[in-house]
Amino acid sequence: MSEATLITRNIVRGLLTRDLMNHGECSDIDTCRATGTYVVNNTTQNVPAGAYQYGILLVFALNDSQYAQIYMTHRDNVFVRVCWVTLGPWRKMTWSYPS
Repeated sequence: MSEATLITRNIVRGLLTRDLMNHGECSDIDTCRATGTYVVNNTTQNVPAGAYQYGILLVFALNDSQYAQIYMTHRDNVFVRVCWVTLGPWRKMTWSYPS
């Protein structure tokens, strides 16, 4: 294995563990802003209206005021919202399964 391959692998590994990490339980979706994944459960505040209370929150952040949140429930529903200085509304993603 070349030195360049090893260096690249170490850089990518560092990015993945730092930027796409599991932050554990999210107590309030409005305050979970760091890039990574969070666990959402029945004690989590500010879950989208009408959404199932258990799922995974995925966050992609540029900084504290520019980020996207994707909430995937354990019941096949997906909600998305974006913050670009001001936090936008949740939007439910819809799709249909083939017959």
